[in-house]
Amino acid sequence: MTLLYADPEVVAALDAATTVGAMRAALLAAYEGRLIAPPRAAAPLGGGRLVLTAGHLVGEWYGFRSYDTFGHPQGEQLVVLHDARTGAIRAVAVGEELGSRRTGGLGGVAVDALARPDAATLGVLGSGRQA
Repeated sequence: MTLLYADPEVVAALDAATTVGAMRAALLAAYEGRLIAPPRAAAPLGGGRLVLTAGHLVGEWYGFRSYDTFGHPQGEQLVVLHDARTGAIRAVAVGEELGSRRTGGLGGVAVDALARPDAATLGVLGSGRQA
């Protein structure tokens, strides 16, 4: 059965700790050669681009993400996840929340890896959903 996620379902399923843990696992899998993530591809479309990213966690899943750079207020991303053993689509996510949480989760992994053990204060530069 294919699962369908919109932003409210992503918010309910991915808290900060879960997201940081998932991003840590992805980075370790990439380091170990189990995660294949080629450079993104972009198609210029006059006034914006359609961007595609793809990835494959060997033996488990593969999928893609697509988004545009037109800057529409209601622009959304599409993520499609396939089962690597069968090719079946396991999940589809539509919206912005998954991308924002992924980016924020990567920042969380970086802070955890780079912070001094005795650190007690964090400064955040920037604003918006990903900060």
